[in-house]
Amino acid sequence: MISVTVTTGKNYYRLALSGHAQYCPGNDIVCAACSALTFALVGWVHNNPKHVKKLHKLTGYGELRPGGGSGCIEATGDRQLRSAFMTAVIGLCQVSLSYPDNVRVHINGVLFTDKEGEQ
Repeated sequence: MISVTVTTGKNYYRLALSGHAQYCPGNDIVCAACSALTFALVGWVHNNPKHVKKLHKLTGYGELRPGGGSGCIEATGDRQLRSAFMTAVIGLCQVSLSYPDNVRVHINGVLFTDKEGEQ
């Protein structure tokens, strides 16, 4: 199971992922989807430094491998950072709706979906 933890505050954004979806070993589309969304956010942060006031933490993304891993991005910034961050979070929530047995998303301490995929 991939565990996604999202924390937001005033101009503060944190996204942490850990685990492995275990959907289809060797060809895991669920892990690929979560990785793609997260790597897109990491790329956006690297390519838009004027919108990031402070990058507090960026760990794990170079070490993600088949079989699981963990990564965290934590930053403060402006509205453009919020838009990029929330786009990634919405995408991860959509994946969890389609694959509730493989991805769980917690936003500010609240489980986004239950096991049946309901909000």
